[in-house]
Parts: sequence; C-alpha cells; structure tokens
Amino acid sequence: MDMLNNSLEQFSAKLASAAPTPGGGGAAALAGALAVALGNMVGSLTVGKKKYADVEDRIKELNAASEELRGKLLAQMDEDAKAFEPLSKAYGIPKDAPGRDEELERCLHAAAEPPMNILRLSCEAMDLIAEYAEKGSRLVISDAGCAAAMAEAALRGPQRGHQHPSHERPGLCGKDERRTRRSRGKVCPDGRRGIPACLWRSEMSTVLKGKPTADALDLDTSKRVETLKAKGVTPTLAILRVGEREDDLAYERGALKRAEKNGVAVKQVLLPADVTQDELLAAIRSLNEDDAVHGVLMFRPLPKHLNENEACEALAPEKDVDGITRGSMASIYSGKGAGFAPCTAESCIEILKYNNVEMSGKRAVVIGRSLVIGKPVAMLLMANNATVTVCHSRTKDMPSVVKEADIVIACLGRAEMINKDYFVPGQVVLDVGINWSEEKNKLVGDVAFDEVEPIVDAITPVPGGVGSGTTAVLIRHVVEAAEKAAL
Repeated sequence: MDMLNNSLEQFSAKLASAAPTPGGGGAAALAGALAVALGNMVGSLTVGKKKYADVEDRIKELNAASEELRGKLLAQMDEDAKAFEPLSKAYGIPKDAPGRDEELERCLHAAAEPPMNILRLSCEAMDLIAEYAEKGSRLVISDAGCAAAMAEAALRGPQRGHQHPSHERPGLCGKDERRTRRSRGKVCPDGRRGIPACLWRSEMSTVLKGKPTADALDLDTSKRVETLKAKGVTPTLAILRVGEREDDLAYERGALKRAEKNGVAVKQVLLPADVTQDELLAAIRSLNEDDAVHGVLMFRPLPKHLNENEACEALAPEKDVDGITRGSMASIYSGKGAGFAPCTAESCIEILKYNNVEMSGKRAVVIGRSLVIGKPVAMLLMANNATVTVCHSRTKDMPSVVKEADIVIACLGRAEMINKDYFVPGQVVLDVGINWSEEKNKLVGDVAFDEVEPIVDAITPVPGGVGSGTTAVLIRHVVEAAEKAAL
C-alpha cells in the first residue's frame, strides 16, 4: 500500500476517487499526524525563550513524544489501507456464496483494528497538545488550538466508523471520549488563552443507538445456541399472550424475528381476551412443567378482569425471562437465586457496557422508581459499582440532583418532561420513556431530545435507543435459562 510515498496531492486525489483505499481511517491518521506536528511546532517555538525556561525541559520531552506519536499515526495510514483492501473484496463476494459471512466477519474484525489504534493515538495527541497549550508560548496559542481541532477530527472519524452496525466494537470509546473532553478543558477553559470556546464545543453529542448493542448481543447469543444444539438442546421461548393488544403484537413480532435470527425456537400460547383466571393459570402451569420450554414471556398488562399479580407469581422464576416474578426481583436485589432482570432494565446496562461507559465509581441518577425499570436498573447499576440516586415525583430540586450525575437514566413515563435545565456537559443519558406526543405527532422519550442532545456527551434516541436492545436481551435470557437447565 505504502501510503506514505504519496505526495499530498496524490493522496487527496486517491481519497477523492472510487478506489477502496485510502479511506476515512487513513485520512484520520493523517489529520492526527499533522495535529501532532503542529503541536511540536508550538514546542519548538517555545524552546530557547527565557520566559519559558522553567518548562523548557518538559517541552523538549513533549517534542520527543510527539515525534514518536507522529510516526505511529503515519504508520496507521498503511495499516488501515492493508486492512480495508480485503474487506472491500469480501463485500464483493456474492451473497449466496458459501463462506461469505465468515469471510466478511473475519475481514470486519481485521479492518476494525487500525481505526481503534488511530482513536487511541489521537487521544494521546489531545493530551500532548493540551500540555503544549498550557506550557507553550502564548504567541502561538492559536496554533495549539488548530492542532487540537485537527486531533479531535482524527478522534471522531474512527468513532463514527465504529458506530456502523456491522462492527462488533463500541462506537463511543467512553474513557477516551471523556479524556478528550478533559484535554479540551485544559487548552481552553471557558475560552481563555486566546482560543474561542466554540472551537472546543462539540456541536452534537454521540447518539447511542440500540441496534449495534443488540447486534453484538446476537453475535454472542447465536454462538451459544450452536453450542447447545450440538448437545441436543434447542433453546425455546414460550410467548403467552392474552387478547390482541397492538403493542403486544408489535413486541411479539420483534421477539419472533430476533428468536429466528438466533436459532431459538418459539412456542406461542394465544388465549382469548375473555379467558378465565383458572384457564390462564392452567396455561402457565403447563409451561412450567414443559421441559422443552426454557423461558416464558407473558405480555402485560392483562385484561382488567384477571388477577395479574397471581398470574405473575404462578410463573416459575427459572423460566421468568422478563423479570416479572418476586423470585426474579429477589435475585436482582440479592444477586442470588433463579430468575432474570427485566429486559429493558438490562438493556440499559448492556448499552453502557457496549459503549465503554464506565459505571464503577461513577454517579448515576435514575429518574423513576417503578418495578419495571427504575428500581431494577438502580440495582443493576449498583451491581456494577455505580453510586446511585433514585429520583421521583417527590424529589426536591430534581434538576440540581441530576446535574451531579455522570450517568442519567430517565424512566419517568412523562413525555419530554426532563429538559435542558437538568443537564450539564459530560453526561451520558439513557432515555427509556416511550410516549406519544400529540403536538409533534410522533413517539418521544421522557427527555426533551432536541434541547438536551447538544449539551451532553451521549444520549439514546427514542425510538431506536434502549428499546432496540430489549428483544436481544430477552433471547439471551432464554439461552441462559437453557444453559442452566442443561447442567
């Protein structure tokens, strides 16, 4: 490939062409290398000045480090081209060709490595440039600003690439993302040292869509299904539906599709809306006793003439793959026993994990205290060593409480109630709410997305966010139940 032997004119001409390489990764690596070189220029113009004698030794160290980093970034231009060439060929394999999917997956994994390396190196570049701006000559502080802007461009390119659903790796590199923002602050706290604050303010946060998380879960789940089937076990989900509520039917379609994708069998038990309590309980007992069924999803709310609590408690906790029984709740709170967490609550945690959003030691605020989302997700956050505060309708000065959080999970059930007054830069927001807005004539979350998205680091959309991962968690629970039953 030898991208480094191209002149800038040759490189840009190839970049503009239909040739598979160079691409965005190579361009990002070049931007990062130029950013480091510009930072080194700031250092070179600082060395030898009496005014900066006390930091001269450190500036020289920075110059040596930046030269090494520049070489690493330039090397990634070739690495990216080498990795993407086979992927480009794999995309050209006919869809029905034997082994296409395996080859494509192998090439995707290989092609993902250079962008991740470029992302990490660009984070290092941001740290170096931040220190150049702090210690370097004020006469070239605007050059430090340009260098940091280029380094951020180099950082965000690989991030966007990794949000492609084909990639198993996370789109938001949590630690590195927050590290970059801290570096920005050193270079330009509130616009000081001659750099406009707008240069450092991202115009948009990272939108955390649920599909990449769901795809990654599916990849793991399908492999576990293959292992079980090799042992003669077919993971099976039973769907128990009373009546034909449209929202139940919509979720059922999604569950059926996800189950088929992962090789999980489904048994549908469909009861009329006027079913009696005894008939419903008999159906649940039958599923409990069926060894071929590993998990049961019972749609709620049930019709008003039925005792929903009794129906939930009749289900065996080990088959309760959506966390509706007391046994499941007990296992969430104690960390022991049979049962599973509610799928939506666990989907929140999976999105945070997939996107490398660190929970341990972080402050998390959950807005809402329902048994379906609020309380279980609070316990799951605590299980991941977050410090959790639960807010509700009686919480005083809720905006001040929410502003203290690193992670915010909104599950209040009130359309767009949580607006920009609740948030500050640097936060990650998961919006679990699903509400119909008559004013906007569309589904909206509990968070006023248009107001909040420009402020925070990352936010899930509605629809397309947390809910997208719910069926993937459901099917994984079924497989886990099958694995436990097979022991």
